[in-house]
Amino acid sequence: MRKRIGKAIIILLFISIFSGCSTSNGENEEVGSAIEESEISTNQEKEYNDISVSDNNTSNLYEYDDYEYVIYGGERIKLETLLTGETNYYTRADVCGDEEKEIAFKTDDKVYLLDNKSRIIFYEGTSADEIVDYKGMKGVHTETIEYEPTQVHEQFIAFDENKNPYVEFSWGWKDRVNGRILDSKRGEGDYFYCNDEDELDYWTWNLKVGEYRDLWWARHQPWNELQSIELILSNGEYGKEVLGDNHIEIDNPEFEAIVNSVVDVPWNQRIEKTEWIVEGEVFRVAIERAELEIDEYAHLRDYIFVKKDEIKWFEVTYPSKNDPLDSDRYVWDACDFNVKYENVNFDNEKDILIFLGYAGVHGYMKYSAYLYEDGGYRYEKTFENIPNYKLYPEEKCLKGGGQSSAASRFNKKYIYTEDKFLEIEYSYYEYDEEKEDYILVEKKEYNLDGTLKE
Repeated sequence: MRKRIGKAIIILLFISIFSGCSTSNGENEEVGSAIEESEISTNQEKEYNDISVSDNNTSNLYEYDDYEYVIYGGERIKLETLLTGETNYYTRADVCGDEEKEIAFKTDDKVYLLDNKSRIIFYEGTSADEIVDYKGMKGVHTETIEYEPTQVHEQFIAFDENKNPYVEFSWGWKDRVNGRILDSKRGEGDYFYCNDEDELDYWTWNLKVGEYRDLWWARHQPWNELQSIELILSNGEYGKEVLGDNHIEIDNPEFEAIVNSVVDVPWNQRIEKTEWIVEGEVFRVAIERAELEIDEYAHLRDYIFVKKDEIKWFEVTYPSKNDPLDSDRYVWDACDFNVKYENVNFDNEKDILIFLGYAGVHGYMKYSAYLYEDGGYRYEKTFENIPNYKLYPEEKCLKGGGQSSAASRFNKKYIYTEDKFLEIEYSYYEYDEEKEDYILVEKKEYNLDGTLKE
């Protein structure tokens, strides 16, 4: 038997979602019983006094102390009566494509979708359901696995403008011979289907499933542990007592006083860590997202405190991974946001560097730089142009470089002049198999205005 993927609760009406159904004409099928739209509207008016899921005039429906209440099955109940898991989770996503983020809650065995304006739970599924809001794909991904023989049935459930669910796409496979799914030969025992097309061969099926199959690889919204219902439903206005005291204890009274007067932690963020970069000189407070987002680092921003004549401080923020690659402080792959304290412009004053990850195919290490000038710290973007930087104090220059292909590499030389880091030399090398070494192929030198030297 296939496991039911869940039931959608639309205002008063419970609409059962049945898996594996498809229309013969290939159009999107509706999930649940066939109820005329006029009947739904009539029922909404009768039971909810003109309050519907899509009603935008419900902001005053609840008083401040009623944020834990929702409408479920035509009744106003406390959300906590549904969230029965030992640990419950939540996430936010625009699953309906209306540019409004709904809230999904997950227990040990259920997933609920809530419209936070009307406070109506409009979908109920199983804990295997995953929420999708990724590059135009918006909805719920369901998966049911059966054994003897092995079978996998999947559906992508979307929602119409009234938040009614329908099966946008369904697909699956099984092995009818020996119970081993997708055996290496993909022979007669493997059975594939999508929508109303059965008995597809693997390669035809793979092309038809297309982007939906990508849902297997990290396309689901990440779940966050639920600490306070009121905190989440009120967007941090109420229930803040669960956050506790953000006071930072430091074994240095001067730093402790300054740090706690500066650091601000909103309800949807939290302190990731605090650390001495240099004991007694440089202190860091790292802030991370309390609500994880797909394809984004949890780490969100930093406070850096530096002891000079007095304690100086500045805040560092980072762009989204979806922002242009040339954005200030763009964060690349495998980044740990490590902080360094060293002099990079050779003025005898130490600067702050923050690791931005490994860039490009060849993984060049990139850092952002905050230079100490005139009693404060200034962000200098041109430092991010230097790949795998190394300091050469005796020459008052920096050098960077790396692989450009499997058999070639490059080196660059930089100086700090006119408040920026400037490339003044470029060398290109290719590997010589006979000499078993890299041989210089090309060298260029540049004037301070960037023009090529004769």
